[in-house]
Amino acid sequence: MVLEEDVQDRHKRLDLELDEKSKTAVQIQTTISLLNNRLSEEQVQKVEYKMSSESAMAQLEAYKKKQEDLTHIEELQKKIVVLEKDVQDGHKRLEIELNEKLKTAIQ
Repeated sequence: MVLEEDVQDRHKRLDLELDEKSKTAVQIQTTISLLNNRLSEEQVQKVEYKMSSESAMAQLEAYKKKQEDLTHIEELQKKIVVLEKDVQDGHKRLEIELNEKLKTAIQ
């Protein structure tokens, strides 16, 4: 009888230890799962950050190119104004020369 009780007590202790180890194993698996999820989230955030960073750089480059284009357009517009003035001045000179030649021809 004593031997049976000892065996039963030992079985109960082993069952309790097994339950505790099972609970610990579940906790460890849960922790690992949470850490993997957190790692995955961090990796996703890094990829999202990298993508948004690349997008921002592309937008900055596009902005710089647009600014360069606008500067070039402004320079061309200034040249056009100068050329238009030159043409107007040339027309005036030609008109004056024509008038003088007409006066000379009439006299």
